[in-house]
Amino acid sequence: MALTGGINAFNPYFCFPIYPESMNQARAFSLLVTFLIALLLPFRTLAVIPKAPTTLAALPASASQINLTWLDLASDESGFEVEQSTDGTKFVKVADLPANSITYQDKGLKSASKYWYRVRAKNASGASAYSNTANASTLQAAPNAPSNLIATAVSTSQIDLKWTDHASNETGYQVERSPNGTTFTKIADLAANATAYQSTGLAAATAYYYRVRAVNAVGASAYINTGPVKTQNVQVPDAPENFTAVPTAPDLVQLRWSKPTGNATEVVIERAKGDGNFAQIGKVAATVLQYEDKSELEAADYFYRIKAINAGGESPYSLLGIVRAASIITSVDTPGNRYLIYMAGRTLVVNLNGAAEAKLSVYDLTGRPHKAKRIKREERVDLSLLPAGVYVVVTDNGKEVISKRILLY
Repeated sequence: MALTGGINAFNPYFCFPIYPESMNQARAFSLLVTFLIALLLPFRTLAVIPKAPTTLAALPASASQINLTWLDLASDESGFEVEQSTDGTKFVKVADLPANSITYQDKGLKSASKYWYRVRAKNASGASAYSNTANASTLQAAPNAPSNLIATAVSTSQIDLKWTDHASNETGYQVERSPNGTTFTKIADLAANATAYQSTGLAAATAYYYRVRAVNAVGASAYINTGPVKTQNVQVPDAPENFTAVPTAPDLVQLRWSKPTGNATEVVIERAKGDGNFAQIGKVAATVLQYEDKSELEAADYFYRIKAINAGGESPYSLLGIVRAASIITSVDTPGNRYLIYMAGRTLVVNLNGAAEAKLSVYDLTGRPHKAKRIKREERVDLSLLPAGVYVVVTDNGKEVISKRILLY
């Protein structure tokens, strides 16, 4: 039986046959249905890159900190990135901040240094454009304190100082000195980068305290101190040599000696009568090599000695100069002293009475020497070539000095 279009009342599943035109219409309908279904599904929001921050400003807060502020124009950022540069060209990220941040404090910076900054927002879709670039310079800071201050006494009047320079922004150094470690006085202003100083003009064998600090326009560093350092002691002079005590006139004893050694500054003269104690009778500059004792002397033995002094102390005493009570002999004289010194005509007779030998010197009354020689215990010395007059004979056996006045006719 031939099939024809329409619905068969006895076969409800029977449909009209579908021809090619009907198939194209069905495909178009299917696409329309799919589109409508998609419209009816929940709308999916597409993510976008956040807006860039603006109005970035940088302000110095201290010698090591710069504060940043900006405007947040984004509502969908997940955070911000802060970048820093030391030359305005090469930037390095220094911070990741949370969403809605509008400030940042950049710490640990170098003093008196310029820094550049830029900021951008970010989210899962990416990062915004950068903000404007802002720059600022950290404030100047007081310099770092020096360290390792060492003080060395190099002489009796000089102490050398050395230290380590830890500052890079100082304009100079100040050196202070104290005699007691409490009251300090500035003694020097030095240039930047100085690491040494010579403290001169000091007293010998004296303790001094020092401290040093760095300075600039902002202020001064902490001090670095040193304990007491004592200048070197002056070596005391040697005992004066060639000391003589010669009576040359009534109530006048002429004292003479050689130039003291060891930077002596003064010579002290002492005298004792008989067995009495020594007492100072005079003091002269070390350049003076004589002294006149013009005291009214009694008929007694007198003993003289001298010592040289300087800043380091006192020398040992010289050998004794002894002036006996009966020291003036005008002719043949045999006094009862231990030593016999007298004239026999124009021959000088000397008897040391026990001393093995001695140095004998003959002076005129001006102190000018006319004869000197080593003599043994008993000696005769020809003085016939000397002009007539009064002379002083001095013997020195290394332990004591004896003087006698003689007269040549």
